[in-house]
Amino acid sequence: CRIRPFPDLYSKRLGVLCEYFKIKNNQSHRAMGDALATVELLTSFFKILNKKGFSTPKDILKFEKLSRKQISRLENKNSLNL
Repeated sequence: CRIRPFPDLYSKRLGVLCEYFKIKNNQSHRAMGDALATVELLTSFFKILNKKGFSTPKDILKFEKLSRKQISRLENKNSLNL
C-alpha cells in the first residue's frame, strides 16, 4: 500500500490514518472497530480520488502508479479548475 498523495503521513498504520482523516475508531485493535474504520478510510480515499477524476477501479489503479511529481501536477491543475 502506497500513500504518495499524502506525503506528510509518517506511517500507514490504521491509527495514524484515522487520526489524519479525523475518523473515530473507539474500538481499535478489535475486528469490528478496525473494519469499520477501514471502510471509512476507503470512502475518504475514493472521494478524494473521484475529485481528481479517478472514479473507476481501472482509474484508481492508474492513480496508484503515478509518481509524486505527477500527482502534484494533477493537484495543481485541479486547484485551478475550482
